[in-house]
Amino acid sequence: DGLKTAIMEMYSGSEVEVNVGSFQNNISSFSGKDDVLTYLIHLGYLGYDQYHRTAFIPNEEIRQEFQTVLKEEKWDELHQMESIVKENKMFCRFLQDPAISKVIKKQKINAIFKGRVTDVTLHFLCLLVDKGRVALFHQIAAEYDAIDDHEKNVGEGVIESAVPLSDEDIERFNREVSAFYNKKIRLHNRVNKSLIGGVRIYAEDQMFDASLKSRLDQLHERIQNGSV
Repeated sequence: DGLKTAIMEMYSGSEVEVNVGSFQNNISSFSGKDDVLTYLIHLGYLGYDQYHRTAFIPNEEIRQEFQTVLKEEKWDELHQMESIVKENKMFCRFLQDPAISKVIKKQKINAIFKGRVTDVTLHFLCLLVDKGRVALFHQIAAEYDAIDDHEKNVGEGVIESAVPLSDEDIERFNREVSAFYNKKIRLHNRVNKSLIGGVRIYAEDQMFDASLKSRLDQLHERIQNGSV
């Protein structure tokens, strides 16, 4: 939907058009690029030019935060902390409980993570607490993933199969598709029982259909046309 391109344009110093009127203030489901950018404006991560209706990274400090977090060591820390918050439901509820003051929450965060992660990562989680946005940790990390992938020339794709693929099979397809595009492609497996067998791959705005269903459909079409 152009979100990755918009983020990278702003990261390089440009402004991008955004329709802030489409945002329905529903943080559990974003309908498109404009909703995500509008929400980042509300969080203070992006500035907004009302006259030109464009979003931009407001200052060098925030730009540097993007660059710093994308360093490999801190990036791993961010994902590790995201997993802790996501998997420890009691801790997650504690951080989101409106009855508990933000000061107490940040004191707890410092008591647990101080000295175990970098100050940048620690500050980031405290910032989510200050903004009351801990519930969006996963979505925000996903946006950082998109930026990181763009920087490293990594593409995303989907491989559909009738049954779940093993990790070994997915890795084999990753290598083959990456070799085809001459760039790293990360495929995510999605089960589609209608395929019957084989796989269907979506990557780089292209689709490769090697499913049994596709072959049967082709055979049926040939029979209908009298070519069999």
